Amino acid sequence: VLEKYVVEIFFSSETMLVHHWLKSLPEKVLLQSPLLCTVFANTCAHVGTFQHAALQQTERWLDAAEKGLAISDAVRTTDALTRGFIGLSRAYLSLWRRDPPQTTIEVARRALADLPPEEPSPSDRNFERLRSGLTNNLGISYTALGDEISALQAFIETQRIGEACGDWLNWYTAVANQSMILSHQGRLAEALAVCMNALTATSRRDGESEHLAPYAAVLYQMMGQIHLEWNELEKAEAALQKCLE
Repeated sequence: VLEKYVVEIFFSSETMLVHHWLKSLPEKVLLQSPLLCTVFANTCAHVGTFQHAALQQTERWLDAAEKGLAISDAVRTTDALTRGFIGLSRAYLSLWRRDPPQTTIEVARRALADLPPEEPSPSDRNFERLRSGLTNNLGISYTALGDEISALQAFIETQRIGEACGDWLNWYTAVANQSMILSHQGRLAEALAVCMNALTATSRRDGESEHLAPYAAVLYQMMGQIHLEWNELEKAEAALQKCLE
């Protein structure tokens, strides 16, 4: 049951929920599933706020996933997805370790090249979630290089793919990163509008703003920073409080 649904729930931005699910399993059971090892590797990084010890744990579980794929005689239906998720995870591990941006870009591009071609109506949306995550990774790396034009293009593409496949984890992050670039350019009104429009669209989709996915927090964080720039302290406090909630 976990193997069937865990990737979808992870990309809905419920990283903590997924982490506690997988952590509750005995380690020997978790090690029997390369896919669950890969997802757990990612949630360990999130829980540990991408610090050194957490990233060591992430690499350990990615190594276990690769080993599980290599020693298995049977071909699982999840093997192709697991390999793609490992490629995504290696790209983000490079990002979290603060490798040179060009190194991370190369890792992400290799992982993208290994995914099945994008289809208008993909039968397995999980591959498109991986594509969305890798495209977002490229956007972050381009930002680190100072190439804001390429970064914005990547973030807009992440939004497109993420909305189509239900990858809200990277969808929210891509919107927040677009807002951040606009803010750095001094285009604060546009930066705020990007966040507010995304929250409005999400509310229409979910029916109620109270049901926003956890990663909506990054939009409220950006809105709080923008209001601080304008010295609108009450609005900043309200946005940042919503972020924390």
